[in-house]
Amino acid sequence: MKKMKHGDALALHAHARTERVRAKLRDAMKDIELEIERNDGIYPFHGGRLSLSEVCRRGGVHKVTLQGASHRSTSKPMVEDWIDGIKARLITGRKTVRKTVTARADDWESRYKAVANKFNEMYAIDMIAKDKAIRELTERAAALEAENLVLRSELSSGKVVRMPDPKQKKDK
Repeated sequence: MKKMKHGDALALHAHARTERVRAKLRDAMKDIELEIERNDGIYPFHGGRLSLSEVCRRGGVHKVTLQGASHRSTSKPMVEDWIDGIKARLITGRKTVRKTVTARADDWESRYKAVANKFNEMYAIDMIAKDKAIRELTERAAALEAENLVLRSELSSGKVVRMPDPKQKKDK
């Protein structure tokens, strides 16, 4: 195994540290893109504003880090280009964001009310059907009770013989 020089080890460590920073920034950019997609074009944090500082904050990287020699010409332009590209799809500005969110809330409220009204209509129709079924069954029960009373009276007109109860023991 070849022995590494002290300068080479430091350069290797510095390069790895630089790559970790870039990876953190790329992960933050992926997360932000997903959040914007889930929120239909609005960045849900930092008042809807997306900046270099916000990407650094989300990635856990200090903004000053991007001013260093190894990031000034690589990582910083990468993030700035990404921000410029995503801002074309992003709804920005306090008034525009509020207007958009309010319009979406109103749309969802109207959809909710439409579903609630349909449910109430279905409930009313269902209750009418249940009331009709209850009325029909009550009338049927009354008719059967009347028929039952007629049949009992017909049975009792003949000779009635008492049957011994099989549960009672004969004492004799």
